[in-house]
Amino acid sequence: MGGFRFELEAVLRQREHAERVEQVAMGTIDRERLALEAELGAAQGEIEDEQAELRRRLVGARFATVRDQALAVGVIERRAAGIARRLAETLERLEKARERLVRASADRRAIELLRERRYETWRREQLRKEQRTLDDVVSGASARRAQEAA
Repeated sequence: MGGFRFELEAVLRQREHAERVEQVAMGTIDRERLALEAELGAAQGEIEDEQAELRRRLVGARFATVRDQALAVGVIERRAAGIARRLAETLERLEKARERLVRASADRRAIELLRERRYETWRREQLRKEQRTLDDVVSGASARRAQEAA
């Protein structure tokens, strides 16, 4: 009696591999998102620091000093806006990667469910065969006893 053999095992392995590829891709994009969020947070902190410095310098300051400080804030704000755009693009890519991962997981799970159903069918058939064999042994033993008794 041979063991269970799932004829679509190669397909299942391929789908598991595809799912792992999507997990890695999503992880890469998520790390990029985390880095951008940290970079944006740092830029926002710089903006707050520069604005505080600008407010401090406004009291009794010369126009050129205030202007230079305002320009510095503007540069940081533009950099932060660029980071925010990149973050938005990354979030969009992350959502698409998440959707691909969900599809890959569903594809893999569909094959796993098929394998489970086929295994249960195979197992029930094996139990029926064993029961038939036991029935044959019992009826053969019963027939021998009946012959011996006669």
